[in-house]
Amino acid sequence: NGDLLCSFSAGYWHVSFPTPIDLKPPLLQQYIRGGFPKKIDAPTGGRGLWCRSKDNGRTWSRPVTLVDTPGDDRHPVIVELKDGTLVCVFFVIDNWYGYDKPPPGRNKNSRVASIRSTDGGRSWSRPVYMPSPFGYYDRMCGKPVVLPDGGVLLSTYGKDTWTGPEQLGVYRSDDRGKSWKFVSRLKGTTGALDEPAITRAANGQTVMVARPNGELAFSRDDGRHWSRPIATGIKMVAPCLLTLADGTIVCLYGYGGTGGLQAIFSDDHGHTWVAPARDRGFPIDGSVYVYCIGTELADGSIYVVYYDPNGKQRKTAIWGLRMRIRKDRQGIDLLKITN
Repeated sequence: NGDLLCSFSAGYWHVSFPTPIDLKPPLLQQYIRGGFPKKIDAPTGGRGLWCRSKDNGRTWSRPVTLVDTPGDDRHPVIVELKDGTLVCVFFVIDNWYGYDKPPPGRNKNSRVASIRSTDGGRSWSRPVYMPSPFGYYDRMCGKPVVLPDGGVLLSTYGKDTWTGPEQLGVYRSDDRGKSWKFVSRLKGTTGALDEPAITRAANGQTVMVARPNGELAFSRDDGRHWSRPIATGIKMVAPCLLTLADGTIVCLYGYGGTGGLQAIFSDDHGHTWVAPARDRGFPIDGSVYVYCIGTELADGSIYVVYYDPNGKQRKTAIWGLRMRIRKDRQGIDLLKITN
């Protein structure tokens, strides 16, 4: 119906473990030096919230709870299917971290889950946890992709042991988010990969980009098989990919070099990218350490929401801005948002 939905996680820290917390002592002391509270009472950790805009992001409703499981609910992302069903994916962190394996009787450190709504978000189903092959944790950041046949793809990242390298994974749902199956795993060629994002290009390929060096991979069969990941050379944190109506692919990300929100874009389905330099993109907001996501509005502009955890602060803010790719394809323009 044209509404914008903004979902986000809220808690007491960058990671809001449910209490009582069981962190390996050296890791706990490291976190405390980074601002982690020495005493906290949060039996279910952080939770997922959301708010709604009916005027293209000019004003927003008050946030309400989207999901609050017994664990720390992180990075909820919502996608609308062709029949109007809303599917929200997120990951849940348990109360432990830093050990070689889960303590007795505990779940994996992190699990990816989904909930559904068939009434525009007024009510939501119980969480469904995905059948992860990763032995230690499984997490996600990016938006799901809706395929022409109605299937839904989701990219995740995980690892099998505390000291093992992070790898990428892809899930698929063929029943509008009621259940999921794991379809592929990607390993880095020179190191760990994490925080992937995917989009479907206008030529039918699925494009993936990942942290830390903007590694790109392509799939011709809806995520079952992938090309070898190749680094773009741009240091990225939590990239977001979206394919515009004209076929342009836009990549938004936190810059892993000096921080800040940046963007690059591609006119050839993700194979080459327009950027001001080989090692960085077009600057949008240089004042933040950022996690971001964007969506195309009806006029072809892009509405971007992002938040700055400022490392490990207990208070933060969510920011919104509107931008577009310049007609001369040489950069981006920031546009006004009333209020």
